[in-house]
Amino acid sequence: MGLLPVLPCGPGRFISALDWTPVTGTFPPNVLCVRHGLTEWNALFRWQGRADVALAAEGLAQARRAGEKLTEVTPAFDVLICSPLQRAQRTAELIGQQLGLPISAMDDRWVERDIGEWSGLTTHEIEAKWPGMLEAWRKDGIEQLPGGEREADMTTRVTEVLEELLQSLAGKRALVVTHGGVLHTFGAAYKVRSRPFDNLEGRWFGWDNGRVVPGDAVTLDKLAVRRNRGTAL
Repeated sequence: MGLLPVLPCGPGRFISALDWTPVTGTFPPNVLCVRHGLTEWNALFRWQGRADVALAAEGLAQARRAGEKLTEVTPAFDVLICSPLQRAQRTAELIGQQLGLPISAMDDRWVERDIGEWSGLTTHEIEAKWPGMLEAWRKDGIEQLPGGEREADMTTRVTEVLEELLQSLAGKRALVVTHGGVLHTFGAAYKVRSRPFDNLEGRWFGWDNGRVVPGDAVTLDKLAVRRNRGTAL
């Protein structure tokens, strides 16, 4: 399925998940996509990509706090989905324990961007080896990182899986635990910009008349929001 037109979306603000209201007032917010909890590499601004890095102790605590917060969301979630990378899977497991939901599906299309040769490097190391490339990539001026996934391929896989999910829910509500790069790609694809997503932040999405409707960005755990927000994936 290709990209579909979208309805106008609201500002790129970050709010409490409990305060969310539809941007248009006409569609149900079916899907909440959130970034996983903190890993040790996140804390060091070491870029992960497809590296299968575990949650740090603080990331485990973040996931539990987010799960508690999400128990207050109504209507409740019916479906829990995640990326198969362990940082997303473990986050989903801990949230699911609070919600009484098992993980119903893991789909490779929800995985993080393949960042190729940048995986395992810190931001400073990347800037030293590829001067200017990081800034250009952040401005969407680079189609493919060295040895990494093409931007067009990333966009196709993540928009396809989101659109398939939205169309399949039939009134149900889904929570998806995924990655910062996926959320960034949704922002570019559906024309809604925001600052980079911290751990346990995400965005609501709905489906209205054959269109993806991006809702507000949300913060599930205020303690997870770092003072120095980087874009390390």
